[in-house]
Amino acid sequence: MNAARLFLLKVVWAVRRLTSAVRPAEARRTFEVWRRVRTRDLDVVTNRLRRAGNAVRSTLFDLPSDGPIWAVTMVKNEEDIIGETILNLLAQGIDHVLVADNGSTDDTRGVLLRLAEQHPVHVVHDPIVDYWQAVKISHLARAATRMGASWIVPFDGDEVWRGTGGKTIAEVLKSTGAAVLEAGEWVFVPLAIAPAGTYTTRHPYREAEPSSMPKVAFRASWLARVGMGNHSVSRPGRVVSHELRIAHYSYRTPEQILRKASDGAQAAKLAGLPVSMWSQWADIAGRDEDDARALMAKMTSSDSLVFDPASQW
Repeated sequence: MNAARLFLLKVVWAVRRLTSAVRPAEARRTFEVWRRVRTRDLDVVTNRLRRAGNAVRSTLFDLPSDGPIWAVTMVKNEEDIIGETILNLLAQGIDHVLVADNGSTDDTRGVLLRLAEQHPVHVVHDPIVDYWQAVKISHLARAATRMGASWIVPFDGDEVWRGTGGKTIAEVLKSTGAAVLEAGEWVFVPLAIAPAGTYTTRHPYREAEPSSMPKVAFRASWLARVGMGNHSVSRPGRVVSHELRIAHYSYRTPEQILRKASDGAQAAKLAGLPVSMWSQWADIAGRDEDDARALMAKMTSSDSLVFDPASQW
């Protein structure tokens, strides 16, 4: 596709995105997230005119691949793993990490603030309980774009991202001509081979097949809209797969399983989502620790598990 045609495509797409953004439901949620999840105080780029310029350029042009990479996420009660997740991203060449803490009741916020003292980690408060995940991640991605991001990596607090072929995330992103990279996701089970250490070294067993829905990383665009679960993004450009992979440690202890299901079910109900969209929480919420232990035993006893330490990816 030549440059003129691609530019025209971006203009048409931008007009459609702006038109869809004024639909009542989307506009209300977008405004509420903008008002309450305050990213306006980020001080990476302090000049407002430069922020606006970054937003406009990102909408109409592909920004250089070698610019800053921002990872963005919203988290709740992930104190046991969020530090490992973020340190891995930084080691993989991510330049900035923007985290919205969604009212954690454990020490997640403390872990984040301690990381922010020594690393380019930016922590904002997210007081909205409703599961507006796609709107919130899109909001954080727009903030990162205004701060000059060239690439956005939306991640969950229990995911460890890596490049394939021995490359780091940064090496993959800076060398591709694609606009969107799909990352294969493998679910690792709570079968530990040691009592201490990182999750990637203690929990080396995963399910045999990757999840059916990949996650995405994408070139920054102020009008980009991230889909539910970070499985898709609305922005023009070529999509490439199999250059990034994710180790997902969604289940870790009985207590964590029950808390995650309870938090997720509450947020999904408040957002008015149909049960089919949060069945992974509905099946567990309200059960007791014996049920959670039985679930863990079922996951770890499968004959199809694969020994594949993510620490060696």
